[in-house]
Amino acid sequence: MSTEHWAAAALSLENSIVVMGGCAYSSLSSAEQYDTTLGQWSAFPSMNTACYGCAAVLDGKIIVVRGNDEKYYALSSQEEYGPNTGKWPTYLTCTPNVMAVQLQC
Repeated sequence: MSTEHWAAAALSLENSIVVMGGCAYSSLSSAEQYDTTLGQWSAFPSMNTACYGCAAVLDGKIIVVRGNDEKYYALSSQEEYGPNTGKWPTYLTCTPNVMAVQLQC
């Protein structure tokens, strides 16, 4: 992995693991992909909005729901990655909470 990611979202996509967002001294929009067959990390298209503590769901597409900025504020944007387009269009907004709660394990 070329960039440290903590509080990032991760999911399985075909024969790889995609890690996106998170923090490394500030919120990240970057993403990386680990090929489980080759055992190598590679770049993955970055999200439009930097966030950490976000959730990711795969239903044919990667959906990043919510997340926080470096000031702990909840973000209103949500993004969807289209594997066929290779892009992260912002597709939905919702009213953010005034302050998000950060849970640490």
